[in-house]
Amino acid sequence: LDTIGYIPANSAASFSIIPKFQFASEQIGYAFSIPLAEGSEFFKTSDGGVNWNVVEVDAGQVIEIRDIAFANEDLGALAIGGNELAITENGGMDWQRVLVESIEGIIQTIVWDEVYGIFISVFDWANSKNVILKSLDNGASWETIFTFETGQPLLAEVMAETLIIYNRIQMLRISISGTLLSETALDELWEDFYVINANEYARLSVRGGLFVTEDSGQTWEKIKDTEGSSGLAELTG
Repeated sequence: LDTIGYIPANSAASFSIIPKFQFASEQIGYAFSIPLAEGSEFFKTSDGGVNWNVVEVDAGQVIEIRDIAFANEDLGALAIGGNELAITENGGMDWQRVLVESIEGIIQTIVWDEVYGIFISVFDWANSKNVILKSLDNGASWETIFTFETGQPLLAEVMAETLIIYNRIQMLRISISGTLLSETALDELWEDFYVINANEYARLSVRGGLFVTEDSGQTWEKIKDTEGSSGLAELTG
């Protein structure tokens, strides 16, 4: 928490929100900011989070980053703008813009797994649905594997040949080919979700508490009450 808090010190923006960070290894990590008035900035650390440096994604261009995902220290993608990805194969030194032309809506979430490929969640607000697409060639081509009618954007994690999809009120498990395995409705809104392993997950509801499951979401146990805070953003670790 201390080192993440120092990211804006290297930023050109006067104030930034850090919505997500990811460590690809013990030393290499990535994060992005959403400044209040400017475009997003992308950061990299090579010393386990002690120091963070701004990485140029598109020289001279203002970009809006919605999500980041790295398969390893080198392979990574950013969701930028509406239906575009910026993909790097050398840890952010160079970027290739990839336009996903076959979709309507905004790319909200990226999951990049070294074995199973890239998954993206596209929120089509006009038709109140989410579409999950998969690419096995680093974004050159895409296959639609799942469509889910919901007014909420989706987030996702991949674990043991299963894609775990969730919004603030529901959780779905689908195979990596798109077959629905299970669907669970929750009794309160939740702010974040974390996959521990194939059977164990944690979810955080700011007003409801911190919950864990050991049976892939069939039953949940509250392990901590929360009093509510707009500063709670993401579960990790």
